[in-house]
Amino acid sequence: MSVKIAERPRERIASAGADIMRILVPPNSTVRPLAWACLITTVGNGMWYTCWAIFFTRTIGLSPAQVGIGITVGGCLGLAAGPVVGHLGDRLGPREVLIGVAASRGAAMLGFTLVHSFWPFLLVACLSTMADRSSGAPRSAMIIGLCHGTERMDTLAYVRVIGSGGFALGALAAAPILAIGTHGAFMAMVMLNAATFIAYAAIITRLPHVPPTGLSESAGLGRRSRMPVLRDLPYLTVNLLAGLLAVNWAILSTAVPLWISRDTHAGTWVLSVLVMINAGFIALFQRQVTKNNERPLRAARTTLVATVAFAAACVVFACSGARGGTLAAVILIAASLVHVTGELLWVAGAWGLSIGLMPDHHHAMYQSVYGTGENAAMVFAPALMTLVVIGLGVNGWMVLGGLFLAIGLAIRAATAWAVRTRGECGPLVSAAVPGQE
Repeated sequence: MSVKIAERPRERIASAGADIMRILVPPNSTVRPLAWACLITTVGNGMWYTCWAIFFTRTIGLSPAQVGIGITVGGCLGLAAGPVVGHLGDRLGPREVLIGVAASRGAAMLGFTLVHSFWPFLLVACLSTMADRSSGAPRSAMIIGLCHGTERMDTLAYVRVIGSGGFALGALAAAPILAIGTHGAFMAMVMLNAATFIAYAAIITRLPHVPPTGLSESAGLGRRSRMPVLRDLPYLTVNLLAGLLAVNWAILSTAVPLWISRDTHAGTWVLSVLVMINAGFIALFQRQVTKNNERPLRAARTTLVATVAFAAACVVFACSGARGGTLAAVILIAASLVHVTGELLWVAGAWGLSIGLMPDHHHAMYQSVYGTGENAAMVFAPALMTLVVIGLGVNGWMVLGGLFLAIGLAIRAATAWAVRTRGECGPLVSAAVPGQE
C-alpha cells in the first residue's frame, strides 16, 4: 500500500507533464512551420511592445502625444487595409499574401531606425500599423485552408498558445534592454524584431500553397463576387460585434496600469504578475476551452459567458480602489484571473462565429471582417479606458462592465438571426445548418 501511495505523486507529475507536452503538439503536422514562425515573431513582438513607448520618446525624442497620433492614424488606416488584404488573399492565395505582409512589417520596422522627427515617424508608423493589423486574416485563411473540421479551431488555438509563450519570452528578454537603456540597445532591439518578421516570411514559404478561394464568375455571382461579404449583413453584424470585444485587451495594457498608479496602493510590481498570469493561462487552457465551439449558436453562448466574465472582472478591479498594498494586490490578481477566463472564452467563441457562419469560399475576406472589428476596438480602446475607467473611477468600471454585457447580448441575438438567414443568402449559404447548436 505504501509503495502505491508513494507512486501516486510521481504518476501525477508524469501525467501533468504529458498534458503539457500535448499542448505543444500541433493538431496537424502540416502547420508546424507556422508554429515555429509565430514563436519567433512573437518573441520579437514581446520585446517591441514592452519597449516601444520608451524607444519612441527617449531614443527618437517624440512626445507622448505625437506617438499617440501616429499609432491612432495608422490604426484607422488599418481598418481599410484589412479587407483589401483579405480580398488579395482570396485572389492570390493566403500564403503568398501573408509572406508579403510579413516582409512589409520587417521593412517598416527597419524604417524606425531611420526616423528622427515626427513626420517621417508618422509615415513609418502608418505603414507598420497597417501591415500589423492586416496579418490576421490571411493567417487564419491559411490555417482554414490547410486544416479541416474541428482541426481548424484547434490549430488556431495551438498557434495562439505558441504565440502567447513567445510573447512572454520576448517581454522577459526586454528587461535587460530597458536596464541598459542606451540608444544602441534600443536600435539593436528594433533590428532584431525586424529580423523576426523576415524569418517569419521565409519559414512560411515552407508551407503548402493554399489555393485561392474567391469564387469565379462561373459560380454565378459575376462581378459581385469580389466583395460578397458586404452583402452578408448577418455575418458582418455578428463578427464586427465579436471583434469589438477586443477592447478587453486594453484593460491590462492601459486601464490597469493607470488604475494601479492612481487609484490603488499596490506596487507596480503586480503588473508583471498580471501579465504572466494572462500569458500562462492562455498557454495552458486555450486549446481545451476552444473545443466544441464550432457551431455558431454554441459559440454565441460561449461569447455571452465571456462578456459576463469581463463584466465581473470590471467589478473586481473596481474593488481594488483605495485598498492597502497587499489587499489591493490580491484583489487585482483575482480580477486578472476572472479577466483571462473571459478572454479564453471570447477567443474560442469568436473563432466559432467567424468560421461557423462562413461560407466555403472567400476565407480571407470573411476572416478580415472579424479583424476589422478588432482593429476598430484597438483604435479607440485606449481612449475608452482613460476617459471612462480612469476618468470616472469606480463608476467607469461599472460602465465598462455594462458595455461588455450589452455586446454579448447583441451577439447572441445577431447569431440567431444569422443562423436563420443562412438559407436565404443564395450563394452565400454557409455549411452551418439552421437550428444547429
